[in-house]
This record gives sequence, C-alpha cells and structure tokens, in this order.
Amino acid sequence: MNIFKRHGKTAEDFFINNHIELNEKIGDSKISDYEGKNIHILKKIKDLFKCRKISEHLLLVKTKPQKRNWIMNKLLDLQYAIYKLDTYGENNWIIREADLKYIWSDIYSKLKPFSSSDINIISHINDIKVYQEIETGLRSNYLPTKIPIDEFYYMKTCDVRLARALISNLSPSPYPEKLNLFWGYYDLVSEIFDDLIDINEDSFNFNCNRLLIKMSSEGNKRTWDEYINYLNYIKFNLCKFSNNLGAKYLVFEDIIEWAIKRIHENELLLESVMKTKEC
Repeated sequence: MNIFKRHGKTAEDFFINNHIELNEKIGDSKISDYEGKNIHILKKIKDLFKCRKISEHLLLVKTKPQKRNWIMNKLLDLQYAIYKLDTYGENNWIIREADLKYIWSDIYSKLKPFSSSDINIISHINDIKVYQEIETGLRSNYLPTKIPIDEFYYMKTCDVRLARALISNLSPSPYPEKLNLFWGYYDLVSEIFDDLIDINEDSFNFNCNRLLIKMSSEGNKRTWDEYINYLNYIKFNLCKFSNNLGAKYLVFEDIIEWAIKRIHENELLLESVMKTKEC
C-alpha cells in the first residue's frame, strides 16, 4: 500500500506543507529570509525537490518534523549554492577559475552545518566536480555523447545523490543499500525526464542536455534506440526487484512504482520529441 495513503495524505499534500512556496514558509523559514536571492533559482530548487521527492524520502526514513524542517532548510541553502554553479555554466561560455573558486567556497560553506567529513559525502562532492568538467568540456568540443549513457546520467545525479547521502547520515535507514539502489534508479530516470522537458529551453543556453546533443549530432533514430534501450534496461531491473521484494523491503515499493511511472512518462515524452524535432 502507498505510504501516503496510509498517512491519509497525498505526496502533493506533503510537498505543499513542507516545501518551498514563494509566498509561504520554507521549512521553518519565510521567503523573506531569501530576499536578494534569485527567484528563478529558488523555483528550480522547488521543482527539483518536488520531482526528486525529497520530502517523501524524509518521510520514508521517519525523520521527525522539527529535524525535517532543519534538513530541508539546509539542503535548500546547499542546493542554491550548487545551482549558482549550474547557472554560471549555463550563461557563460568563458569559464574563469576565480569565479569557480568563489562559487565552490560558497558550496563548502553550506556543507558545514551538516558537519560531515564522511568519505561517501566527499565522493559525491567530487562527482559534482567531475560533472562540472563534463559541462565545461562542451567548450572544447568534448560532447557528452562520448560518455556512455549510464555513466553520464549517474554523474548528472551528483547533487541529488549528495542530498540523499546527507539525509541518510542524519536519518539512517535500516536498509541503506536497498534505499540507495531504488532512489538511484528513480533519480536516473528523473534526469532523463529533465532533459526531455528542458529540450526547448536548452536550445538557447550552454546547458549540457545530452539528449538534445545526441539528436543534433547523431539523429533521431540513434537517439531513440539508445534511450529506449536504457529505459527498458532500468525497467527490467525494477520489475525484477519488485517481484522479489521480501516483506521487510515492502516500504520501498513506492519508490519502485514512482520510477516505473517516470519511465512511462519518459517514453511518451521521447516519442513526442521525436515527432516534433526532426534531426
């Protein structure tokens, strides 16, 4: 049974009550606390947290409300710093090391409240730097299509994997390996979803939209084949796990359902994109 039905609320209800609303509260802070910050970036964070079901993650690991609010606020501050890095790359073809150093100092400062020097956290931070190199590689004509699709989208989940790792450190799950596995699949297909819905916007900036670049450089058919095969591979694994979940892992069935639903959305969007953008 869906965990949100058991709690008498929908996932959307939970999000509205606990997430960013530009005229409401952000956790235990008001939007006025974020005056002077870029509203576009704040909206992107709202959309990211909603799409990646960060509130649902906190609920699944039974984080207490007060602690949940604190984590959400600190994750928002951290994601804002990370998105400044993202926005800088999107809007500037020439990348200056001094600018990157300034942005990274802000990212590290936003990590301090989590008081974590865990090697797992350091690994995720390093992945953000690797993905930064992938994005800046566009400027040297190093296309992301040269990177295998599974490796690319794994690296692209770097910021969300960092957020989930920080949550896990503060609200441990009794089955962390399974939790990370299922959220990992969900995040992979959600990154593809982002590329699909952002395809028009990314045609006018320097964003590293692998799907768009694949279509432009190799054509629709090769793009369709690669992405459908990858989605089918993930769906096969998810269905296999779903059919073999033991009783103690049933709490994770919601994540599997969300991932399979997202795959179906991707298939429909991909078909639509192939029809409207002839390459």
